[in-house]
Amino acid sequence: AVVRAAADAQAVVAAPARARVVRVLVRSGDRVVSGDAVAELVLPELTQAAAVLRTASDRAVDHRRWLLQLQHQRAEGLVRGAEVFAVEADLDALVAEAAVARAQLRAAGLGEADAARLREGEPLTLRAPHAAVVRAVAAVPGSVVEAGAVLAQLASDRPARIEVRGLQPLPADLTLTFVAATGPQVPLHATPTATALDSDGGALLAWYEPVQPVALPAGLTGRVRARAPAGSAVQIPARAVVRSAAGAQVWVQAPTGPTRKAVTVVGVVGPVAVVRGLAAGTQVAAEGDLVAPQADP
Repeated sequence: AVVRAAADAQAVVAAPARARVVRVLVRSGDRVVSGDAVAELVLPELTQAAAVLRTASDRAVDHRRWLLQLQHQRAEGLVRGAEVFAVEADLDALVAEAAVARAQLRAAGLGEADAARLREGEPLTLRAPHAAVVRAVAAVPGSVVEAGAVLAQLASDRPARIEVRGLQPLPADLTLTFVAATGPQVPLHATPTATALDSDGGALLAWYEPVQPVALPAGLTGRVRARAPAGSAVQIPARAVVRSAAGAQVWVQAPTGPTRKAVTVVGVVGPVAVVRGLAAGTQVAAEGDLVAPQADP
């Protein structure tokens, strides 16, 4: 079993483009809230894009005024159509140039206010997306980093969900407890929030919510301990279980010889299977697959 936390339980602060790190404003172990400054960067490519956006936008405004005047003059026969078409083409080129620069800034998550600060020569301040603890800092003042380089890793407490991998659904009347590899034990609801088949190995994945919301680190591994009501389940060799289209079955010793009996597999741990449908003391074939061809009615 493994802990699956909410997507925002972990976050990274990354460079939006090739940049030089000016200042690092946090250390590992710091607590930050949404909007706290993490690092300051100088971004030549985005600074150029901000300048192009301003220049192209201003020139486009002038060209629109000029085009409007030419259109009036053309209606009066004072200018040729070729002059109007030339200005229209220049205007289209300026609009496209501004759109490319604006898209470059937006792709980096920058707005008009950020672009204005870049044009003024100010560094860009990267901020924490939400309240968290700084787990690691990779940024070094003065270093040059590429686009997407992780400068800091953040982690925050979010309600955990436990992912369990098995062969079949667990019975609903079991008492489930997640036992983490590091020691904590967390009671779980008996009914999963959802199930799905793993496309890689065909295992059944089920997700369980803790009875009481609890924060656990994402990726924490452990096992789920299942307790059945007293007397409702027994242990048998795992290889005694025969699986077929009809479900799980075992071969039991009857007066007339070996007989198939349907069982419900609660769980399998190594060489031991916990099943329902058998009385304590029932004799079963330890190797079910070996008996089946000889005694199948």
